[in-house]
Amino acid sequence: MNKSKKFPLWEILFLLGLYIFGVSIRLIPRLDLSPYLLTFSADIWYRLCLAQYVLDHGSLPAWDIRYEAYGQVPVWYNPLAVYGFVFLSRLSSLDLATVTSRLLPFIEAASIIPFYFLCRYLFNVRIAVTSAVFLGLTPTFVFWTGIATPQSFTLFLMPFSILLWVRFTQKKYILNSAAFHLAFMGVLLAVNFLTHLTYFNHIIILLLIQVALIREKQSRWRDFFYLLIPIALSQVLTAWWWLPKNLYYWWVTEISTSTAFFTAKTFLKNYGSLSAILGYSAFIALTFRAVKNKNKIPLFYLIPIYWAVYPLIQSHMENILLKSGREDLVWNAFIRPIEGFRFYSFLAQPLAICFALTAEHL
Repeated sequence: MNKSKKFPLWEILFLLGLYIFGVSIRLIPRLDLSPYLLTFSADIWYRLCLAQYVLDHGSLPAWDIRYEAYGQVPVWYNPLAVYGFVFLSRLSSLDLATVTSRLLPFIEAASIIPFYFLCRYLFNVRIAVTSAVFLGLTPTFVFWTGIATPQSFTLFLMPFSILLWVRFTQKKYILNSAAFHLAFMGVLLAVNFLTHLTYFNHIIILLLIQVALIREKQSRWRDFFYLLIPIALSQVLTAWWWLPKNLYYWWVTEISTSTAFFTAKTFLKNYGSLSAILGYSAFIALTFRAVKNKNKIPLFYLIPIYWAVYPLIQSHMENILLKSGREDLVWNAFIRPIEGFRFYSFLAQPLAICFALTAEHL
């Protein structure tokens, strides 16, 4: 673990350069295009429709206009992202399409910064730099933090939550108060839940991180109870939104995402071939080392391995079900909550750490 709290000038300049590069790679390719001719995925387009509805009528509609032909279906999109678009539009006096294509790159480029600080805290500055550069050059991460999807907020927030949880297990509490520390985590998770449904990825990965800490003897099984406190608090704080319309019923039983059944070749193309090959190779090498050395693996090396498990499985779940003859489960929200390609960016974070840790010992 890196104990240095000082940030030398070169490190500050590095982070500034990393951010400027992130803005450039997300913004410059768009400048030759009209903000109305950008490639939005369907749900981003619909969020803009909802945001325009708010601008026109003052609030979100009660029922989802996409499903009018099927009856009354509640608007189940997370409201904070929609109101975020509205706020930026009013603040800048720009239309919604221009906000997403010209302003959001400045916000989305910051998604890599908490990841850097997590790696710096867990390991050292050199590994943090290598991990951040690798992640910043991974095409799937750049794409999913560059197309105005609120998913990028989860990718921003998750490393911060992991850092907070690791510090909690070390009894390094915010304001020296365990209760305040857990409450603060609960508020962050609530904000994430109100922003995007990848909140559930966030929760599952936090639970896997706790298992990794237990395996490394840095935490105890009973600490799961403390981790459940901010998770439960996030549900309580957001109950005003999901409870009246019984949204869990709709998410679990009535609404399912589309599926793509991407082949391995398509996966490489969308993830980024070089990033995928290097990342997967490093993950395998690090896992092999952990299994072989067991108790001799350096501190926190299990974290990226356990972190990668869930997004790794879900990235390929569609084809796992297809090959096993259980295509029917593709529409089961518990087995396959969202499209596999949405998990690529979540996989990119731990694989970037795996690459840095493996490169450290070459």
